[in-house]
Amino acid sequence: MSLSTLSPSEIDALYIRAKRELKKIPGVAGVGFGYKVTGGERTPQLAFIVDVVQKKPLAELSPEEIVPRMFEGVPVDVQIVAQTKSGATCQNLTQYSTLVGGAAITNQKTPGSYEVGTLGCFALLSSENGLDRYAILSNNHVLAAGGAVAGENIYQPKRLESGANIVIDSDNWGGVVAKIADPGQMGDYNWVYPEDVAGGAVAQPFYIDVATAKIQTSFSSWCGTNTGVTLKNEIDGLAIGGSSAVADIERIKASDLAAGTYTVYKVGSRTGRTTGHVSAIDRTIDAGQNCIEVTFDSASCAGIVRFFDHGDSGSVLVNGNRKVIGIMSRLIDADPTVTYACHIHPALARVNVTVLSEASLPSLGSDSILKDSNAIALNPMNALRSRLQGHPQQAIILDTIERHRLELVRLVNHHRPVTIAWQRGKGPAFMGHYLHALQHPEHQIPAEIQGVSPAVSMQMFLDALQVHGSVELRADVQAHGPMLIEALQGADSFDHALSMLESNFHSPENR
Repeated sequence: MSLSTLSPSEIDALYIRAKRELKKIPGVAGVGFGYKVTGGERTPQLAFIVDVVQKKPLAELSPEEIVPRMFEGVPVDVQIVAQTKSGATCQNLTQYSTLVGGAAITNQKTPGSYEVGTLGCFALLSSENGLDRYAILSNNHVLAAGGAVAGENIYQPKRLESGANIVIDSDNWGGVVAKIADPGQMGDYNWVYPEDVAGGAVAQPFYIDVATAKIQTSFSSWCGTNTGVTLKNEIDGLAIGGSSAVADIERIKASDLAAGTYTVYKVGSRTGRTTGHVSAIDRTIDAGQNCIEVTFDSASCAGIVRFFDHGDSGSVLVNGNRKVIGIMSRLIDADPTVTYACHIHPALARVNVTVLSEASLPSLGSDSILKDSNAIALNPMNALRSRLQGHPQQAIILDTIERHRLELVRLVNHHRPVTIAWQRGKGPAFMGHYLHALQHPEHQIPAEIQGVSPAVSMQMFLDALQVHGSVELRADVQAHGPMLIEALQGADSFDHALSMLESNFHSPENR
């Protein structure tokens, strides 16, 4: 039998049978599928890979211990379980204002020798329903280094060059960007792909190295915007087909390797973007079973001949369609061209998350995500500052908002009369339009929503604040409220409202 004569589904079914039967042989640690190694060199020939802890001469094996040379016409290659290690030191000097995949992260648990790894990509916590459910996906040995547990802080530290070394700037940890949600695990996790059950597959150990940390976003329940840590569905520098966004997740199968070279990429905080190909699936290594084996293809940044190095731990393995197939975890110092990743599906199952991707964006709703830029919840104050550059009343507007922002959020969320006024006046809907207009100047503000105009909506809200706000808030409502109402009357865009506001400030009665 030749693999070239089989359909993809027949190849995958054959592989399930091979794993089941060859694993029964005493001394077999695991069964994978990939390129055969002969004389220490990887060949183009595909084979079932039988991993053993130790190779013995044929004369020392009992009949039941002998591994066949072929299985249903496909070659069988006996290889020794790889001895691997994880990585920990980082060299990426970028401190991102908006979090992206590929950034360096640390839990600051081990002073003097901080464990620094890579933010792989983002995920959605399945156990939570609110807007604040975004998480970092990375390795257990990165997020939970030094024995860190759920609730402990994750930072994105600033790094500095110090001669030939990279050191952490102890005065700039970048603030707390996330808190550990699930420390996860590093080791084998029993799992079976649901689609394989019909073919006789049962749960088996999959090596995983995974953990999550909940990003410190701060979404307002009254306008659906984020005033906390911001993030973007991108892996910095991934750049596949003109995009760096994660498109989806995908399982790699035996039939994928049989179809030709399976090219993969990763972006890590040590070696940046590297290119390789999957040389085998479901390899058994010293750390566990069913790992994706990746072989390096071309020189990475600074000419480092590795696909993955110390500090890249936690980076995700992405195929040519920008789909995540695994999480990078292990390397071999003796052979820098070969590294190992854990399959993405069992890893996600262990920590109960969904990868944030273009495929999952539509389910999040327009209030929480800007689909056109893959940016999660625009930080409204930063956007407003940008749009007000050069406006004569910039300082007054921003200072007034900042002075009362927290009180406004508290009143809308927790003081019933204000909440009712905000809702009845269609405040959330109008706020959504104005926030969208911050990014898109051409966006038209509706003249009314369900019979309520922007000016009437604002009047209802300000009336409630005038009764229930603090002395300072009431004073500012009285001083600036009438001009704001007038500016909103008839204004069909954000810039139109700003222009009207400027005219009101310069009118004789307001001088």
